[in-house]
Amino acid sequence: GAFLRHALRATVLEGSLEVAQHRSDGNGMLSAPQFAMRSASVGASTALGGRTTFSASFKRESAAGQAAQLQLPSTISASGDIGRVAYALPYDDLVGRTALTLRLDHELSRHVALRAGFTHERYGFGTSVTGVAALLEIIN
Repeated sequence: GAFLRHALRATVLEGSLEVAQHRSDGNGMLSAPQFAMRSASVGASTALGGRTTFSASFKRESAAGQAAQLQLPSTISASGDIGRVAYALPYDDLVGRTALTLRLDHELSRHVALRAGFTHERYGFGTSVTGVAALLEIIN
């Protein structure tokens, strides 16, 4: 992996690139050949005055390699032979992900801060999740 963090006055830029090789094998119902997992992210955080910070980040995780094969029994003959149906499970659909995150932090006082965030993620097979949160933090 490679990681970068660089400060420019009130702005911090971050980035990373990671590659991992997975060697998994399965017998029987699931055949899972090796695959590579790649992850890249970029982000920035900047001060908007003395008490407010805004940050944004984007991350993409993807996989490359032959699809895993799932063998499911579907029929059985009179002689006991089992017929199977094979389903391909592309790794990118299983573990791929894209995420966008925005965050705003504002200190109201030394003991009270307001934090707000927005996240949108897209997973394999087209599933998307969006979330919005606000938090009032009180430190005693």
